[in-house]
Amino acid sequence: MQRSSLSGAEQVVRLLKRAYLRQTMASLRHQDGIRHIFEHLRSAGVEPLLVKGWANARLYPDAGLRPYTDYDVYVSHDDYHAALAQLPALHTELSVDLHEGVPHRYSMATEGVLARSRLVPLGDAQIRVPAAEDALRITSLHLMTPHHAGWRPLWLCDVAALLESLPARFDWDLCLGRDRRLADWLIGTIGLAHVLLGARIDHLPVREQASRIPRWLAPALLRQWDLAPAHHQGPPFATHLGRRPGEVLRALRQRWPNPLDATLAVRAPFNDAPRAPFQLGCVAFRSARLTYRLARAALVGRRGRGETLAVTPRVSRW
Repeated sequence: MQRSSLSGAEQVVRLLKRAYLRQTMASLRHQDGIRHIFEHLRSAGVEPLLVKGWANARLYPDAGLRPYTDYDVYVSHDDYHAALAQLPALHTELSVDLHEGVPHRYSMATEGVLARSRLVPLGDAQIRVPAAEDALRITSLHLMTPHHAGWRPLWLCDVAALLESLPARFDWDLCLGRDRRLADWLIGTIGLAHVLLGARIDHLPVREQASRIPRWLAPALLRQWDLAPAHHQGPPFATHLGRRPGEVLRALRQRWPNPLDATLAVRAPFNDAPRAPFQLGCVAFRSARLTYRLARAALVGRRGRGETLAVTPRVSRW
């Protein structure tokens, strides 16, 4: 067998170039999909708001640098059912993730986000995207939600791209909001973008707090990246119950929450306090939730209804 004359580094470069070309071509197709979605929804009297995905990808130096897998579209509460009725007619390569207003986890008023949004050109179309303050808040808190626990590196790249593109008149009070815990997580995310990706924060009013992120935070996020998405796959913990104690303990060790996962799950602050109490609290909460689900499933089984109840959340393997 003839060996390749390319060095390891050259092979990696070639693979990256191929990926870049594929993503660039895919981006052009997805942009057609975005224009189609906006044209179709607007013809039905609905004004959509595109969040994340292309709304962030347009800030990158090149379209092929930021892939996305769906279209996140927010609409007002009044327009939701009209928009939902149009989904079957939206024939696009990627799925449309339609939201009725801004998700509660971001602690933002839908009316305000829509009112502050702006139109940006995409070819011959005008696409509505969030204001810079809302985009940074949504992107940062999307990364730092208990549901995701920071597991996708691309989302932190989005944070860095947004930080590099902030307008001169950026309202930090609006971006940080009134929830002190969410503001703490948001600033911690900015600090991570600075420490891990080199995002410039020297000119930001939150630079002092963002530059002093706790020592455990960056290693915990890197550990999440190392584990994900395998960390969220595999059989649920309930399938190990009733087996040998060694198997149960092994499954418990595999599901032991890392410091970031536990901190977000119990809504703890990003500080230098030990994380072990939060990890124990997280395990206790998830164990109680699992016990409740199993008890409820057993009760339904005794009643003979034949109902099937999920014993795990959508992502967690507990």
